[in-house]
Amino acid sequence: MSTGDTFQLLGKMFTHEWSSKEDEEVRKRRKHVERYADAMKNSQICLMDSSVYKYALMNYVEATMAGCLIIADIPHDYPDMYICG
Repeated sequence: MSTGDTFQLLGKMFTHEWSSKEDEEVRKRRKHVERYADAMKNSQICLMDSSVYKYALMNYVEATMAGCLIIADIPHDYPDMYICG
């Protein structure tokens, strides 16, 4: 038995049927991402660091979008974006 997801794109409704093992893996990843997003939304402060190479990773953007106060080192790329004041 397969289940499906219905979504709207550019004003048209589409249905994607889940039937293969790969689709089940995608569904599991989607649930994991949703749980991660919920955890970020419910957090007020996010502790993180840049990579070994001092780049701003995606978690800087994710925390900002979730409305968290970021406590981290300042990445070397675009440092003015991360300094308040």
